[in-house]
Amino acid sequence: MVVAASLAAVKRLSQKRFDSVSSWLVDCVSEPRSRRGRQVELSGILRLLWTGMAVGDSTLRDVEQRSEGFGLMDRRGRPVERISDTGLGDLLAALDPEDFVVPLVRQVRTMMRRKELQPEGLPGGVLVIDGKHLATLNHDAKGYGMMSVNKKTERAYWCVRVLRAVVSSAKGKPCVGQMSILGREGEITSLPAFVTWLHETYGGSDLFEIIDLDAGFLSRKVFRFVDELGYGVVVGLKGNQPSLHEEAKRVLVPLSESVAPEAKTPWEAFQGKMIRRKLYRTFEMDGFLEWDRLRQVWLVVQETAHPPKFADRLSPGARTPPSDWTVEREERFFVTNLPSRRLTPAQILLLVRNHWAVENDCFHSLDTRWHEDRHAWCGRGNAILVLGMLRMLAYNLAQSLRKRRLRRTRPTIGDTVPWSWRRVFRWLDSVLSRAGPRWAYSDASP
Repeated sequence: MVVAASLAAVKRLSQKRFDSVSSWLVDCVSEPRSRRGRQVELSGILRLLWTGMAVGDSTLRDVEQRSEGFGLMDRRGRPVERISDTGLGDLLAALDPEDFVVPLVRQVRTMMRRKELQPEGLPGGVLVIDGKHLATLNHDAKGYGMMSVNKKTERAYWCVRVLRAVVSSAKGKPCVGQMSILGREGEITSLPAFVTWLHETYGGSDLFEIIDLDAGFLSRKVFRFVDELGYGVVVGLKGNQPSLHEEAKRVLVPLSESVAPEAKTPWEAFQGKMIRRKLYRTFEMDGFLEWDRLRQVWLVVQETAHPPKFADRLSPGARTPPSDWTVEREERFFVTNLPSRRLTPAQILLLVRNHWAVENDCFHSLDTRWHEDRHAWCGRGNAILVLGMLRMLAYNLAQSLRKRRLRRTRPTIGDTVPWSWRRVFRWLDSVLSRAGPRWAYSDASP
């Protein structure tokens, strides 16, 4: 009964959303093939690729098998029974990844209108920007790859890297933008252009008020740049800024050993361990070594309790670790331009936790469920970047259904948890297959 109700919900919610993205792709993606090379209409192939990505197909061979009975047409309007994976790969290699930006932005704005990107537990939206490695290739991906040389074999290879933006304050952690890191450029040098694009694209909305960055992005230039755009900025602080890092340790570490924390989380069970976090902060480092926009420095102490070898499993209702467990202490520092009262101490701990949730939720799902980091449908030409954009569209669609719409209740604790990715893919596949040629032929805009 639960499965039937969930399947009905998937069908009702997914068809319109799927059709919308499908139509945006048809409207925005330009035809890269010559007239002689158009054996199958582009609109049908785009819908086929989008369907395969949305349901988690592993290879282009799976998409080729899906093309049977999909309703594809040739340029003369005659039905095509099947399209080869080689033909699909040739098209992916020739497509322009910039054509997929508008469909992604339209999807995000539609989610905003549905109130799906509202912050949870925070007073405003938070955007995490992080780098992502997409593939290692034997060609330069039309200038997008960074060349390196294998010291043992002396062979050249190219790494395709991107910057991605994820709304960490929303339940589904959706991806809202991607920018390629060209050639020998680094993440920190590419960041201002990406932040500028995000500001121009979403700046008039309430999508985000704070930009959250890894320690590798920390510099006075980046800090001032984001502050001058009018956003709050939170950046991890590590050894790449040694003077600032040592001063933060000098001020905050003794504080953490002598006074109670401003906030702390309860002990939580995680992968056989128990974890809690404590917050300490200082407002005394404003202007230190010309860091004139720096208003706060945070220290988040994470305590991880490890069980001894051969210990019994932790009981489900345990709220604190047993006395024989070993507690490990880890210190993480952050700098920010936020005023002292913009976030409460508990909200600061939630923001820090959400940053790691992006890695554990969004990027982990893309790597393990869509095999982004180890297996690509096609590696020729622009295919890696095109597939990256399609993958973000598919993740946003499936994650919105999984996290917000399809929830199952655990009777023992009365909580709700999302269904597994495998179950969601199976349901989506069933719904899209039953719909038949509904989106195989229709070219109507949403």
